[in-house]
Amino acid sequence: GGALPLEAQRLGLEAYASDLNPVAVLINKAMIEIPPKFAGKPPVNPEAKKQTSMDYQAWSGARGLAEDVRYYGKWMRDEAEKRIGYLYPKAEVTAEMAKERPDLKKYVGRKLTVIAWLWARTVKSPNPAFANVDVPLASTFMLSTKAGKEAYVEPIIEEAGYRFTVKVGKPKDAEAAKNGTKLARANFLCLMSGAPISGDYIKAEGKAGRMGARLMTIVAEGERGRVYLPPDEAMEAVARQAKPEWKPEGDVPARLTGGTCVPYGLVRWGDLFTARQLVALTTFSDLVQEVRERVKRDAIKAGRPDDGKALEKGGAGATAYADAVGVYLGMSVSRQANRSATLNFWDTKGENVQQVFGRQALPMTWDFVEGNPLSSSTGNFLGQVDYLTRVIESTVPAKPIGMVLQGDAQSQSITVSKVVSTDPPYYDNIGYDDLSDFF
Repeated sequence: GGALPLEAQRLGLEAYASDLNPVAVLINKAMIEIPPKFAGKPPVNPEAKKQTSMDYQAWSGARGLAEDVRYYGKWMRDEAEKRIGYLYPKAEVTAEMAKERPDLKKYVGRKLTVIAWLWARTVKSPNPAFANVDVPLASTFMLSTKAGKEAYVEPIIEEAGYRFTVKVGKPKDAEAAKNGTKLARANFLCLMSGAPISGDYIKAEGKAGRMGARLMTIVAEGERGRVYLPPDEAMEAVARQAKPEWKPEGDVPARLTGGTCVPYGLVRWGDLFTARQLVALTTFSDLVQEVRERVKRDAIKAGRPDDGKALEKGGAGATAYADAVGVYLGMSVSRQANRSATLNFWDTKGENVQQVFGRQALPMTWDFVEGNPLSSSTGNFLGQVDYLTRVIESTVPAKPIGMVLQGDAQSQSITVSKVVSTDPPYYDNIGYDDLSDFF
């Protein structure tokens, strides 16, 4: 987060920073270098121009920049919905659902916005009698553990297969609901036969490309909280319609303090995402480039001079300003990636999407959550934008001088004749270099 140079700057000191890691450099630039460059200037978006007062005092600090990041982030979200909204359909509550669930009666016939889809990874049953059945690796069947709002998944075995249904209230067998099909560590039980599924078997299935996923629950927006609905084939079919044209390459680190998913067949960065997540993330990434051109055009219309110099070349005109807005919206996409992978899990206490990096590692997640970036609830894109705009608004340095460079600590010259404050090296305790490749 760039705490040392930012706090120095807030005390009125000139702040200089360097790091070898390009992700750290970009974060520092966004904190101490970019906001002062455009401080005190009004936003350039068309809506802002309609306001009666455009005096500089009203847009003190970096508020004008924050307002534009917010406005163009909203444009990106709306444009993404036009392009990929069909991949995020609403869930209709039927009378059939309400027969088993009285709490759903008030929603019958209504289409609810889906917040998230909860999936369980699957492998073929090791029991020869059920060798063709993909059984779930569910670390829990609980959906909500809030007092008075408990909800859980109940698997029902039918003939040679099974289906998931959703129950509300406290489960009759609390221990079974809490543990799902998990025994201990990476060992599970076959839902169909009760046979143990060893970690080695799961690893072998994953490496062979035979690990799949099955929808357990649909989480929708209700009148006063979450509504948990049973899965249906139509929803699964929509998810499988997604056809990404690109996916990230490169190897996931095979060893990390805190765990890695590599032993289970998730070896490339692209393996960490569903097809729908990849379509969404690449769509938002493309829109960053489009929005940059839009910002530049609007800035020139608003009367900003344009020297044609990019932000990285020291520019301060319309071109550089468009780059700056693009930096924050690009970082919003990175934040979205942190909420849009198959390593996210559903927090049963807070009922929300938990980020990939709960700690500095990439441990395996068995039942994962796929959020809806177009919703207005947990894990959505505008939430990521809002987080950054609140930071930009509050970053009003006492002295507007900040400079950040990428460099090796052993050979850089930025510290010459300056007071130096530094973080200690982490060595191999935390693999920041490997982990930053995620972004």
